[in-house]
Parts: sequence; C-alpha cells; structure tokens
Amino acid sequence: MVNIVIKERDRFYLSGMKCLLSELFENSQQREIHYFDEFNELSVQEADIVILDLCHGEIHGCIPELKLRGLNIIIGVVDNIKNAPVKKSCFEDIIQVPRDISPAEFKEKVADAWGNRYGAVHYSSKNTCMRCCHKTWSAQQSRIMHLFYQGLSASDVACKLGLSEKTVFSHKYLAMRKFGLETDYQLHSFLRYVQSRGVFL
Repeated sequence: MVNIVIKERDRFYLSGMKCLLSELFENSQQREIHYFDEFNELSVQEADIVILDLCHGEIHGCIPELKLRGLNIIIGVVDNIKNAPVKKSCFEDIIQVPRDISPAEFKEKVADAWGNRYGAVHYSSKNTCMRCCHKTWSAQQSRIMHLFYQGLSASDVACKLGLSEKTVFSHKYLAMRKFGLETDYQLHSFLRYVQSRGVFL
C-alpha cells in the first residue's frame, strides 16, 4: 500500500494528480493507494509521499507539519522553479515539480523518487527546527505587509505608520526579495497563504 497526503487548492489539478498516481501505482505496480483526508503532522508522519502546492515564497518559510516527517518523498508543485539552492532543513530533499509539467514527466519524477527512496539515507527529523534557517520579516516589514494584505495603498500605509512612501516601498522591496517574490501578484498570493496559516512572519 502507498500512503499519500496531498495539499492542493486546485480541485481539478488534484483530480488529475490522483489519476496519474493511480495509473502509476495501482495499474502499473498493482499497489493500493490510501489518501489521507487531512494535511497535518500525523498524516505527514505516516505518508510515503507528501505532495504540496507551494505558492511563491512558501519554500522559504516554515511548514510546521513537516517537523516530524520520516523517510518519505516530498514533492513540491510550484509555478516556476528557481535554480537557487534550498537551505531550509524541511526542504533539503524536496523534489520541485513545475505546475505545467506534462503528465508523463510528472509520473516519471514520482516513479524515479519512489525507486530511489529505498536507497536513500534516512532523513533525521531531530532538531530540524533548531538548525532551520527559514526566513522572517522584521517587525516593521511585518506591519507593512499586514497593511498591504488589508488592501491599503503604499501612501495609506505611509500615512498610517508615519513613514515616507519611499521607506514603505523600500521595506516592501526587501520583504519581497527575502521570499523570492517578484510581482505584486506573487506577494498577494503569499500574503493570503501566510494569513491562512494564522501567522504573519
């Protein structure tokens, strides 16, 4: 049996992924698939494969559910892949897959990861948070990002915090750069993710 947990917002993409995984494991390898209903620490700990829908910048943040992960395959579905190395300990061995990858390439990546799984060195999850170098915003950047999330313009944020617009834009630029965000769309997508987690970095 193959235990799989998937965190994916797009129901059509999720349905397509399940069809591909079914073709790969149930049809080709005659292995039954069990999908966990929820993405949480327990399901991540028990899963053989964890598939995450990662928005821009999320790979640089902390995902607490991954703290207790064992020897499992982590696949991150991303909008685009940057060649920058991932330093965060939760994501050291993540397999990044672009969202627009072909079905054949997706199955090949999962099959390769599954084949390599048994020869891999065991991933030690002990003290990963102690050596984790995930990024955070300064207190001022966090306040500014929170106000942007609420829909305020740069001039409104500057007025509310008693700063110049230039200072607000500078903080916005630095905050976006920390998480590899290049556009306002990516920033707002990341802010929605952060808000959904109930934390502002």
